[in-house]
Amino acid sequence: MVKVNFVTTRHKRRKKVLKLAKGYFGSKSVLYKTANEQVMRSLQYAYRDRRQKKRNFRKLWITRISAGCLNNDIRYSQFMHGLLLSKVEVNRKMLADMVHNEPQMFSNYVDLSKKALENKKNIQKLELQKQEEKNKQEELKKLELQKQEEKNKQEELKKLELQKQEEKNKQEELKKLELQKQEEKNKQEELKKLELQKQEEKNKQEELKKLELQKQEEKNKQEELKKLELQKQEEKNKQEELKKLELQKQEEKNKQEELKKLELQKQEEKNKQEDPKETESENKKNVDQEKQTKDIDLNSKLLPELRTLAKKHQITNVSKLKKADLINLLQDIINKK
Repeated sequence: MVKVNFVTTRHKRRKKVLKLAKGYFGSKSVLYKTANEQVMRSLQYAYRDRRQKKRNFRKLWITRISAGCLNNDIRYSQFMHGLLLSKVEVNRKMLADMVHNEPQMFSNYVDLSKKALENKKNIQKLELQKQEEKNKQEELKKLELQKQEEKNKQEELKKLELQKQEEKNKQEELKKLELQKQEEKNKQEELKKLELQKQEEKNKQEELKKLELQKQEEKNKQEELKKLELQKQEEKNKQEELKKLELQKQEEKNKQEELKKLELQKQEEKNKQEDPKETESENKKNVDQEKQTKDIDLNSKLLPELRTLAKKHQITNVSKLKKADLINLLQDIINKK
């Protein structure tokens, strides 16, 4: 939207303000800005001063009326209150004019207010009397009620005493019944105790029997353990004997091998003397035979003997290796040599 500065409503507003500012000094009656400020302030002052004027006139009227009341032997507050009671609607302005211009008429209004005040006093007295009578009747009623309540309390107390007596009788009967029940319970408990004693004696006899059986079983177990130990000892002895036999066989084999080697050496020496070519072929055959014999020997040996051999050939982690692995390693080392 295009902004239009000089619109008709704006022009009218300005004309209205300048019309209100007619007669002001200088630019206050010509320029809109200063005229508007002055008009707004003057309106505020007018509103304030109207109120103040009304207050001032009210004070003046009250002072005139109070002066007239003093002349007629009455206070201002009593006079106004009497007029309210007599339902006379007159302004303070009119009353002030009466005091100043027509004092006789003002005195008539004073008489009216005095009569209204006296009537009010009489009415208040009658009301007080009625109120006193009512209060007396209420007090009498309260006293009667209190008496009735006391009677009711006495009756309730009697009822309560009767109830307490009945409760006492009931409690005594209950106690008697409880005593009877207690006696019966005691008898039953004694019977139970006797039964428990009998049961305990039976249990003791059974326990003694069980203990005897346990002792017998322990004896049997000990005998069996002794037998097992003897069997184990016999097995150990047998194993030791077998190991000795194996060692003897191994020694015999070693002796036989040594004898064969000696015979081969002697045969080689003879062949060397006879034919060098024949000796070489024979030597090869002998070497092959020796390797076969070594393979056979390694397979026939026990695991501890293989481990000792492996340690001699400086093989590590012997304890973790199996028998077949040890044999392969030893054969490789022997073949290399």
